[in-house]
Amino acid sequence: MTYYCFLCNDNHNDTSTEEHFIPRSIYGPRDQWLPVCEASNARSNSIFDNVVRDLLYMERFRSTHILKRTGDALLGDGSIRSYKFAFDEPRAIKGGEAFHYFFDKKSNKKIPSNSICAIKFFVGLNKKEQETFCRGIAKISIGALAYLLGKEGVDNKAIKNLFSQTSIDSIRHFALKLPWLGNQVFHRFSLGRSDILSRLQSSCDNPQISNHVIEIIVQDKKTILIEGMLFSKYSWQLNLLNNLSIDSGFFRLENAISKILAPKNLRDLTLSPDSICIINPNYKGRKPTIPLSWRNNK
Repeated sequence: MTYYCFLCNDNHNDTSTEEHFIPRSIYGPRDQWLPVCEASNARSNSIFDNVVRDLLYMERFRSTHILKRTGDALLGDGSIRSYKFAFDEPRAIKGGEAFHYFFDKKSNKKIPSNSICAIKFFVGLNKKEQETFCRGIAKISIGALAYLLGKEGVDNKAIKNLFSQTSIDSIRHFALKLPWLGNQVFHRFSLGRSDILSRLQSSCDNPQISNHVIEIIVQDKKTILIEGMLFSKYSWQLNLLNNLSIDSGFFRLENAISKILAPKNLRDLTLSPDSICIINPNYKGRKPTIPLSWRNNK
C-alpha cells in the first residue's frame, strides 16, 4: 500500500514505520504518529529521538531520578577530563553505587566509577545540544503540521507540495541533517520565550500540570506560524512561508503529562550557565583538592 513519508517528502510502496513526531521517551502520545520510511525513521532516531531524554535531562530526572549528562570529572591525581556519566539518586540515598557509569569522551571507554572523585556539569544546554534540540523541534514542528493538516482532510498530495516549498523543505533538511543544495536559508528559532510559555500554559485544560502544546496558524496563505511548548518549560516559535492554497486556519495539539507538575515559575530554554558539582560518595583513594571554581557550586 502506498504511503506518504513527510520526512523524506516522497511516496513509498514498502512497509512503513511509525514516527511519533513527539518522541515517546518524553511522553509523546502513543496515538499521534505518521507513517514514514524506515531510513528516515532511523535517521531521525539517531539525530534526536535517542538523545532527547538526555537533552531534557531535568525532566527525565524528575520522573526517574537518574541524571545523564556530560561533564568534567576530577580524577584521583587531580587531573580533569571530560566524561559522559549517569548519576542514580536512589542508589546514592541507599548507599549504593551512585555513579553507575563513566565514559571518557575522548576514547569512549568505560572508566571505573570509584576512580572519579567529583563531577561538574553545566546547567542548561551547550551550543551543540541546542543545535540538536533545534533539529528535534524542527522535526516536531513539521510532523505536527503534516499530522494536523491530515486530520483536517488535506490530502497527501497537497501536503507534499507544501513540504516541497523552500521554507519547509529547508527545515526538513535541517531536521534530518541532510545537505541543503538550494539557496542559502537561515533558520531562526525563537527559543525559550517566556511570553509563549505563559500563554500556551494558561490556555491548557489543566495548567497545573506539564503539557506539550503545538499551535499552528496559517495566515492569509502567506505564512505559517508554529509555536510549541514541551513540558511547560521549553518553548519555541517558527515562521515558515506558505505559497500553497491552504485556507487560513488555526490548528492545535495539547497533550497533558499527568505525571509531572507544571513548574511554579516558567523557565527559559537558555538557562544561565551555572554549574553543579556532585561529590562521588563511592570514590576510593586519596581525595584530591577540589578546584576553587567548583567549590561555590551545589
